[in-house]
Amino acid sequence: MLDELSEMLKEFEKVNAVKERAESGDSQAQCEIADMYRNGYGTEQDFAEAMKWYRKAAEQGNPDGMYNLGVMYYYGDGVEKDLNEAFKWYEKAAENGEPLAMLNLAAMYVNGQGCKKDQKKAFELYKKASDLGDAGGMLYLGKCYFYGIGVETDLTKANEWLLKANARAQETGCDWVMQQVNKLLPQTDMLNTLANLTKSPVKVQI
Repeated sequence: MLDELSEMLKEFEKVNAVKERAESGDSQAQCEIADMYRNGYGTEQDFAEAMKWYRKAAEQGNPDGMYNLGVMYYYGDGVEKDLNEAFKWYEKAAENGEPLAMLNLAAMYVNGQGCKKDQKKAFELYKKASDLGDAGGMLYLGKCYFYGIGVETDLTKANEWLLKANARAQETGCDWVMQQVNKLLPQTDMLNTLANLTKSPVKVQI
């Protein structure tokens, strides 16, 4: 019981310390306090309060704040769902070098959410995230080459990018990327073998 109370006190003190920094205008602290409200860490879950702090950070040019503001609009957490607003904030965050925003923005381009479908633009964004060393970007770049999304199907390049994604995911502990790579790699190996045997390219249906 005493251990639980001690832990609760520590969480409470941490929330207060972060909130003080956030109120003083520290944009990263604003993102941290927003995360706490969003996840109910050390305080009651409050999406509206999380939204408020993400917006403050975003308006100061913080890419993390921009990205998370986009997430909140995309899912309608603490605000009415608005794909156009989600797209706008993902785009701002992507322009400021946030890889996760690049992935989400690319997905919106693929599906035509909040924008016109543009697979080439999606491919460019996945490539940009990959160039920044993002395992997810490498994974989706591999998928683009595998399925021919915004680029000609190229199973060799798909295989190369999936292997790069797996190596990067192991370095960063990104389990979801490793899981997806492990599902897709056997298919690229099999289809590469088939293409070599038939001496003709293999088209993969999404």
